[in-house]
Amino acid sequence: MIGIGYPGLVISTTNFSAGSWLSDLPLNNLRNLDLAKVARSTDATSANTKFTADHGSAKTARALCLVGTNLSSAATIRWKRGTSSGGSEVSDSGALNAWVITPLVYNGKRHNMIIVMSSANSARYDTIEIVDTSNPDGYVEIGFCWISDLFVPAINASYGLKDQLIDHGSIERSESGAVWATTRRKFKSTSFVLEWLTQSEADTLHELERVAGTTDPIIYIPDLTDRAMQQRYGGMGLLGELSAIDYPFVNNRSLPLKWVEYA
Repeated sequence: MIGIGYPGLVISTTNFSAGSWLSDLPLNNLRNLDLAKVARSTDATSANTKFTADHGSAKTARALCLVGTNLSSAATIRWKRGTSSGGSEVSDSGALNAWVITPLVYNGKRHNMIIVMSSANSARYDTIEIVDTSNPDGYVEIGFCWISDLFVPAINASYGLKDQLIDHGSIERSESGAVWATTRRKFKSTSFVLEWLTQSEADTLHELERVAGTTDPIIYIPDLTDRAMQQRYGGMGLLGELSAIDYPFVNNRSLPLKWVEYA
């Protein structure tokens, strides 16, 4: 079953605390969509590589995605939601391996470390505990922190879903036939159709398209329980286009969607 997350809870008013992070690369960078503006811990000790997000009031969430990290293959991560800073009274993922596949690396960064809870819950505080003491960089670095609830349709995407890679590299060829290649990052993209939407579900997706457009990030989860699928095919991205809701017959709504990875 797929999931789509919007809006993200990490916004300009989110307050971050805990751990030890560089003053010129602070935790507040976790709410900046310029992924080059990272948050970097002062070292790799576990006491210093955790953080808490205070949303100011209880917010509903089910999915976490860390984008543009240097988390090593040995890293573990724990996501706790609580009524107090650092608390886990509401939910606790337990310590999980950060990566369950060999992560894609772009410019030294690993993207889309995802955790999905079994159900949504409401809490004021989100605490992320990272253990990566053997990180070869000697610190932990994160480009963006996404936390949100998920829209999950009652009936899954129809057969025919397409996962693909978009290559923005280029080739130039001289008159003599010599080739110059410019290699650029490849982006994940997924296209699918939700064919059996209720009116309420169609209204929710119409509002998502209206507010997010093709410029605000969303999160795409290809499978709610398969973390390998989540990391290989999902993550934070953008709507590739805005699509019309189709009414193929009485009491049925259909909507094609396209998601493109954020960078």
